[in-house]
Amino acid sequence: MNPQDIENLAKLARMELSEAEKASLASDMKNILAFVDQIKEADISMEAEGRLGPVYNVFRPDENPHETGTYTEALVSAAPDREGDFVKVKKIL
Repeated sequence: MNPQDIENLAKLARMELSEAEKASLASDMKNILAFVDQIKEADISMEAEGRLGPVYNVFRPDENPHETGTYTEALVSAAPDREGDFVKVKKIL
C-alpha cells in the first residue's frame, strides 16, 4: 500500500490522520495483507463432511409441538411486572 491508498482510506472513513499515524497504519496494513495472503494459501480442498464428520440438523422436528399458551402463565408470572399475558417492560426510547 502506498501513502495515497492510506489517505484514500482515511478519507472514506472520514478520519484525519497525522503523518506518524499514516506511517503506522501503512505498516499495519502491510502486516494485515501479508496475513491475508497466508490465509489464502490454506488447504481447503476437503469437503465439509470430510473435515467435520457428518453434518445434520441438531434441532428436533416440530411434529408435535405443545399447545399455544401452555407455558405462558409460568413464564409471565416469573417476570417482575406483567400486563395481562405479557411481560411489562420499561420504555427505553
